[in-house]
Amino acid sequence: MRYQSTEAEYEALTTGLALVDRSQRGFIEVRGKDRIEWAHGKSTNTVKSLKPGQGNYAFFLDNKGRIQFEGHLTVKPESVWLDIESAIMDSALVHLNKYIITEAVELIDRSADQVRIGLTGAKLPEALKGYVDCDLSQLAIGWVGTLSFAEQSVEFIRTDFCGPIGIEFFAPSDQAKELWSALSAPDRGIGAIPAGDQAVEMLRIESGIPWFGRDISNNTLPEETGQSDRAVSLNKGCFLGHEVVERMRSRGMRARRLMGIRIASEDLPPREAPLLSFAGEVIGQITSMCHSEQLKAVIALGYVKTGDDNDGKSIRVQWPNHACEATLVELPFV
Repeated sequence: MRYQSTEAEYEALTTGLALVDRSQRGFIEVRGKDRIEWAHGKSTNTVKSLKPGQGNYAFFLDNKGRIQFEGHLTVKPESVWLDIESAIMDSALVHLNKYIITEAVELIDRSADQVRIGLTGAKLPEALKGYVDCDLSQLAIGWVGTLSFAEQSVEFIRTDFCGPIGIEFFAPSDQAKELWSALSAPDRGIGAIPAGDQAVEMLRIESGIPWFGRDISNNTLPEETGQSDRAVSLNKGCFLGHEVVERMRSRGMRARRLMGIRIASEDLPPREAPLLSFAGEVIGQITSMCHSEQLKAVIALGYVKTGDDNDGKSIRVQWPNHACEATLVELPFV
């Protein structure tokens, strides 16, 4: 979906204030007296040390250390919230329920009850100064605040979902349309500009943020994604997949990693297009791609073999009827 020109939407996302439909995200509520201990042991980030209203970003692994899904964990007074991609909700619930043995834990899919609305851009902290109960710039990723607007009190979580400072509202389904209209109305004091998928995707790639289902799959290891610093706590004690994660980190066993690719072509390569050395060896593949508004170039995210993953290295990209040069770039691009 696009609401106006991609250039105008991109400007709102970066230097202005943009409103984004985030309904592709689902929501699991974890309840029961053992919820904290259980969530702590099934995710890569800490949960036990969080107080109500605090949260973080985490991976959920299998026993081989491979990512099954990712999401933001937030501790509430009587539950733990977990937001993930709606497309993998069923498989995520199957995975999580498999690891409820004797614990008093219940998992409830609340996706139908809540609609996700994102708000992001450089003007966000200033625009919401009179409406929020906290300093947005000081709110950590995954932590919750409250916004009072248009006679509604709505909780939000800071996620920085496409790069710049950003929040996402958990809007009750019956209030979502009214909230969207209020946030985008120029006479209500905020006047956020709706931004569509193309502009959001462009900024996400420029910011080097991997997306589950595209840049992360259930065969991906945490260390490969470049997100371990924000998603993995190695001081929290044992968690599902911990031994594999720790072994890779301590022994430097990573076989590949996510990198940026700047492509010398005006055409977009397809997903999974191979990356080749000049000797013709396949050294990786593309996972996401776009025409960058800021760089005025075709850029991509992709995995590159360890040893070939040098910033500034010249490589080749090949797909049917195309072959062009490209340059590897440390993320983020911007």
